[in-house]
Amino acid sequence: MAAPWTNLTLRTCYEPTAGYTADIGDGITPVGLIGSPFTNVTASMGLRWTRVVNTDNQWGECFPNRTCVGCLRYLASGEADISLGPYIFSSLMDKSVKLRWPLFLNNFVIIHGMTNQFQSAGAFALYNLFSPQVWSLIFVSLVALPAMARAMNEFVAHDDKMSLGDHFLTFMEQLLLEAPEKKYKSDPLRVLFAAWMVSALIFSMLASATLKSVMSVATPTPRLEVAADILKRNPEELTVAALPGAGVPESLQNADFQLLKDLGNFLVRSNGLLPDAAAYSSTSRLRQLESGRLLYLLPCEMIGTFLYTSIEVVESMQGYLYCSEEAVLKFHVGWVSSRRSDDLHEIVYREMEKR
Repeated sequence: MAAPWTNLTLRTCYEPTAGYTADIGDGITPVGLIGSPFTNVTASMGLRWTRVVNTDNQWGECFPNRTCVGCLRYLASGEADISLGPYIFSSLMDKSVKLRWPLFLNNFVIIHGMTNQFQSAGAFALYNLFSPQVWSLIFVSLVALPAMARAMNEFVAHDDKMSLGDHFLTFMEQLLLEAPEKKYKSDPLRVLFAAWMVSALIFSMLASATLKSVMSVATPTPRLEVAADILKRNPEELTVAALPGAGVPESLQNADFQLLKDLGNFLVRSNGLLPDAAAYSSTSRLRQLESGRLLYLLPCEMIGTFLYTSIEVVESMQGYLYCSEEAVLKFHVGWVSSRRSDDLHEIVYREMEKR
């Protein structure tokens, strides 16, 4: 008995996307996380299909008034039966098209960039040898020790009765591990000087070890790995971007955790919602991304799209891109169909989902 879809030709619309629905070169057959399952299932069913060319080069987005753009426009108008996406299921999309059985659960991670993999020691590396508290202690010691030595003038030998400036230079010379010009002869001043000598020796050993590590071991540039790292930044200096129509801001702002709520508000304040789905791979945003001024909340697979950027742009880039190890959000991803489908199409879709 022939399958009920023997005489059916499925009209399919998709936008070629690296990793998801990239065609194999003939401009027709899709492969990838979504393209390959579709191609294999339709082949096993003996189902014929044809491609509806998307003219505006957008995956698709639907609006509250139930109008759509991109591939979804063809579904809403009835010009196509199914679209491969990749589509991140949202309640807003479900009002205009029909969400099919999700193919997989995808992780949204932080895709960010940096101009250098390692931090530069900079011109003020010497001042990074100690924490501000230790530097403050050294400064206070250099002020207090000469004053204490000067106050002992009434109780020390005549040769040790020096001015405040002479005492200061004596202690400073010892801090710099130099032999002081003046020698203390009185026991109180000798005890005071010996205590500072031990402290100066410890300071110098710490400074020497820290300086060697700074000069020999490169410090990796801090990466944004979790939502808390993003919230420490200024929305005016860092843009958190997300694809439109995916419900990312709404999902974050309606989350149970306050940290994710704050991240959603950060996204809105930084004006990170892209105008359309194709805008994320533009040259200007790629430059912002690799310079660290922009980050994406996207599946890590999307980073592969930038590998298809023109050679001229790639050669002018001086930064590095990376994905965070932890997921910020999880979304169901799959294909969608037109709500104008008849019973025969529904039979086909159920069979495809079953397989």
